[in-house]
Amino acid sequence: MLTAKRFAIGVGLALVLPMLVHFGVATFANEPKAPTWSNDSTYQQRSSDYEAKERVYQEREFWIAVPLGLAAIVLGAFIGVNGVGPGLMFGGVFTAMDGYVVSWSELPNSYRFASLLVTFGILLAVGIYKIARESTNAAAERAS
Repeated sequence: MLTAKRFAIGVGLALVLPMLVHFGVATFANEPKAPTWSNDSTYQQRSSDYEAKERVYQEREFWIAVPLGLAAIVLGAFIGVNGVGPGLMFGGVFTAMDGYVVSWSELPNSYRFASLLVTFGILLAVGIYKIARESTNAAAERAS
């Protein structure tokens, strides 16, 4: 029964964290609303204004979601509570991915490359740290 509860907490954290960040950005960064289509002369101007605001919003989403996602991955690696640590790590991956997906079309290649390089490095370092620590702990338990 405890395993199911840990699993539920982990899945819940993994799903809620990206939504929390996404809607937090939408709330506080004033996500722009697309103009409704009309056949008047102001539609083109409203559409251009919307596109400019949407680019700014997407950039904010990227600069908030990706770092928070990476922080959640690192934090989850250090939390030894079953369900919570992995949940934060998965939630961090999903949050960072949300930041990429929302803004990918607007990011310059240099941002894409640099941020993916940092993300890859953090995932690699956390993975090596977690696997090395767990292998050491497992070896110590077998030796006892």
